[in-house]
Amino acid sequence: MNASPNISPQSATLGPNAMWTTASRICLLAIRFLVGGTLLVAGLGKMRDPFLFLAQAYDYQLVGPTVGLLITILLPATEVIVGGCLLFCLFLPGSFAVAMILSLIMLFAMSSALVRHLGITCGCFSGADVGKIGYDTIFRSLILLIACVAGFLMTRTHRISHWKRFCERSADSIITQTQ
Repeated sequence: MNASPNISPQSATLGPNAMWTTASRICLLAIRFLVGGTLLVAGLGKMRDPFLFLAQAYDYQLVGPTVGLLITILLPATEVIVGGCLLFCLFLPGSFAVAMILSLIMLFAMSSALVRHLGITCGCFSGADVGKIGYDTIFRSLILLIACVAGFLMTRTHRISHWKRFCERSADSIITQTQ
């Protein structure tokens, strides 16, 4: 009688790390879709109505007219590019790093607006009625930042483990060739 009926013969032959690998891949896929989809939708919304986004950027009272105009031009394009890279699995560590930076900047700006009692909308999804900045928007931004950090760390760990396996296989093949 089999002591563990829930383990399939295939997973038993793959070893205990096979299930973790599958779980981590699914988790990374979910994080990629969450962060990438959020950035893509946010960037496209800002591109659809750039003057509204410009007004929302000025509402934060953190930058002057020139920097505000640069933000209005560069931020939506950056969000769309990074979101697309995450969705299509391109340049994952770099894409997650840029997404982390964008999330940190947004978290700082929203926290600043909340502390200064500005009573403005976040402007994350330009044109969408998401309400004024509050603790709920700060919490959502924090969740996005945590997802970015987790995705970045997972992609870095994944690359390191592949590199270790490559080095181990290379060392084994050199040893067997010299014998």
